[in-house]
Amino acid sequence: MPTLAQVRTLVHDLIKPGLEELGDIVGSKQQIASREAVVMLTAIGLQESALTHRRQLHDADPGPGVDLQPIQTPGLGAYGLWGFEYSGIRLTLRHAKVRALRNIIEALTSVGLDPDPDARSANASRIMADDKAALWLARLYLLTDNQALSLDADEMWVVYKRVWNPGKPRPEHWPANFKLALDAYPEKPLPLTKRGAGMILTGVSAAVTYGPDIVHTATGMKAIQLGPTWQTIVGVMMAAGMILTLIGTIRARKATGK
Repeated sequence: MPTLAQVRTLVHDLIKPGLEELGDIVGSKQQIASREAVVMLTAIGLQESALTHRRQLHDADPGPGVDLQPIQTPGLGAYGLWGFEYSGIRLTLRHAKVRALRNIIEALTSVGLDPDPDARSANASRIMADDKAALWLARLYLLTDNQALSLDADEMWVVYKRVWNPGKPRPEHWPANFKLALDAYPEKPLPLTKRGAGMILTGVSAAVTYGPDIVHTATGMKAIQLGPTWQTIVGVMMAAGMILTLIGTIRARKATGK
């Protein structure tokens, strides 16, 4: 099993940028490269291959001290980091939702995949040789299911089983794999430079504007009256703070795919 640092590197170098590139081509970046999609594909890759093996190993255990060898018969076993069988490759490429995507032919051919659903052998070889091609095919495979992706491990286990239909599901491994995927791509904090500055500006402006009246009401002390120039400055500060807060919030939501 790879370490958290290794999985984070894969997420940073392959999965997240790869999904963003696919999303740009097909015109649906927010859906294709959402945090839910990144986490789900990371978890599936861990479940299928530990994000390490690009050819499924023999199911039979020959015993201690004997190396497991890749299956050599074409069409048997699974291919690529996301463990595609021939049937999965064909189903993905012929599915109506996938075929309806904008620029899908361009997307497939740009990573060396053949859009022909029957080109299973060529595509199987391709996804063993190119991890980005395997990632894109896996993301398209998830589109064939109607359930929205989420960050709930139990819900996503059901989706994984339904879509990948693994011969040996190994449910006992899924919780740890899903948690590792979540930890490898944590939710980003809201941008401090914009949202934090905006909240500070808004708070200071509100304090200057309303503070004296509140103090006067509570203690009877005479409230300080701001001149027209200072009233304008405080008003601009409050407006700028609210705008920065809004921009920071929007950027954070886009960054997490929500």
